[in-house]
Amino acid sequence: MRSSQFLHSAMLVVVYLFSAGLADDLKPQRLQSNLSSVQPMTGIALWTTNEAASTAPIQLEYAYLKYSQIVQESGVYDWEPVERLLTEVAGRKHQAILRWHDTYH
Repeated sequence: MRSSQFLHSAMLVVVYLFSAGLADDLKPQRLQSNLSSVQPMTGIALWTTNEAASTAPIQLEYAYLKYSQIVQESGVYDWEPVERLLTEVAGRKHQAILRWHDTYH
């Protein structure tokens, strides 16, 4: 136990000393290019319920679904809520990222 505390403290000292030495080398840099539109694959996404989803220059929309929206009883699935959501998103010519509430209520 004592040796792990020493190791942890030693690591913190090393990180501090390393970062303190680099601080003098850091200088603000001006952006050398300009962005004229949203770039693909950069993680920009809105929730499907966001009013701007239909007009914003995005390609991705997030949506959370509860298991109870799909499964009412064991072994019986109703995929209509997923199909409806995907149809709405596709109607905006976007793609959807579906996430399941598996730790929320």
